[in-house]
Amino acid sequence: MTNAEIFIERYKRLEKAVKFKYALKDSDSVLRAMQSDESLRDRWAEIKLCQSVRNLLQHEPKLDSGYPIEPSDELLDILSSITDEVEARPRCIDIATKNVFSGSPTAKVLGAVKTMRERGFTTIPVVKKHRVVGVFDHARLFAYISDSPLHALGADTSFSDIADYLTGDKLGNTYVLYVRPDEYAEDLRERVERLSKRAKRLSAAFVTDTGDKSGSLLGMITMLDILKV
Repeated sequence: MTNAEIFIERYKRLEKAVKFKYALKDSDSVLRAMQSDESLRDRWAEIKLCQSVRNLLQHEPKLDSGYPIEPSDELLDILSSITDEVEARPRCIDIATKNVFSGSPTAKVLGAVKTMRERGFTTIPVVKKHRVVGVFDHARLFAYISDSPLHALGADTSFSDIADYLTGDKLGNTYVLYVRPDEYAEDLRERVERLSKRAKRLSAAFVTDTGDKSGSLLGMITMLDILKV
């Protein structure tokens, strides 16, 4: 194959990757979709160059000797690298925090609250034998304290003492999700966006080897992590 023929095939691969990544319709502009992607901003000049070359090869009449231009090996490599970048869809494990700060059932709640405040955490898992057995966040703390005047956090109050408030996946308008490590991060983002339309707020998403709470905890994803996808 000539470089022109290779270029055309690789550009088709790029178009296919863009349509898949952004869920485009046949009538949608591939170029506009790439232009809207902030992660491709530094590649925009190269993308425009590749589009111009593609238009010459596809829309200009062939000469007797073949295509009117012959792309260089360097341009072929640039086109391939752009396509590779588009196809590099991060998985949930890629955006998750691996070294998760967590509490055990016997850990003291006030000690965890102090650490959360110092480190800026709003949610932590309660973990036993690598499994998430509870979730502790502001909503659950407020629910516990407000439910009864007898509820108070003493120096000896452990997570097991307030376990009834930690075990559910939902509390009010806050919720947690469990995801597989190989699930695409953008698919998780779509799930969160759908739930947000129902006035639900994500507390955290936990990555486990099975994709549910029965599996071993591999990482934790916050709303901030999802917004970066």
